[in-house]
Amino acid sequence: MRPRSAERSARLVRRVAVYGALAVVLAGIVWARRPLWRTAVTGTALAAGTHTPTVEGALTAYRAASKARFFPKCKAVGIAYPPRRVTLIVLKEEKRLEVWGANGRGLYRRLAVYEILAASGTGGPKRKEGDRQVPEGFYRISALNPASQFHLSLRVDYPNAEDVAHRTVERRALGGDIYVHGGAASIGCVALGDPAIEEVFCLVAQAAPRERRILLTPFDLRLRQNIPSASDPWVRGLYSRLGRTLRDQYPA
Repeated sequence: MRPRSAERSARLVRRVAVYGALAVVLAGIVWARRPLWRTAVTGTALAAGTHTPTVEGALTAYRAASKARFFPKCKAVGIAYPPRRVTLIVLKEEKRLEVWGANGRGLYRRLAVYEILAASGTGGPKRKEGDRQVPEGFYRISALNPASQFHLSLRVDYPNAEDVAHRTVERRALGGDIYVHGGAASIGCVALGDPAIEEVFCLVAQAAPRERRILLTPFDLRLRQNIPSASDPWVRGLYSRLGRTLRDQYPA
């Protein structure tokens, strides 16, 4: 007669074998049904207006709505859809964001205008972290964030070389993480609301990475020649250059 310990070991081995066989069978069933499961989950997510947290996932979910907004306008003004070059213009005082597009060569054309739902601060450039100012100047959209806590967001490359060169605080105190994003609340960023950012995000995502620009201005410098004086000569010069660029390349 085998010792009790040997009997227990034998029973344990048999149980492991049985459970292992069951696991293999269940895994086979799950794998066989996997395409149906993936389709059901994806369809549910898209129907609910959500997306997988990737740029491609956002495009899959929202590109159709973006195209419905921008394709007719691109056709009307004679540029290809999606445009290779995209510039966003933020007018702080007017609380307005304009979307401009262009082919590889040729003039920019205005494609859409959105209301800015929230943007903290007042006129004047951002000087340091925590001042709640929206920056002002010539910037690039340096990153697309499809997993933003504000739905979707576009990163502004603040501080740029000018901000650093004319800083009044240490370089590390300039701050950063400035975005154009969804939602309706903001501290130092630009909030457009979710439907608007979905359309703009997809258009920007389809532009050439080096041709995604954003100009942030204190007000519409195309319409007002009496630019308020600023104590800092750099700020006066910045406003003058922003005004010329707007009038020459993005006329009202």
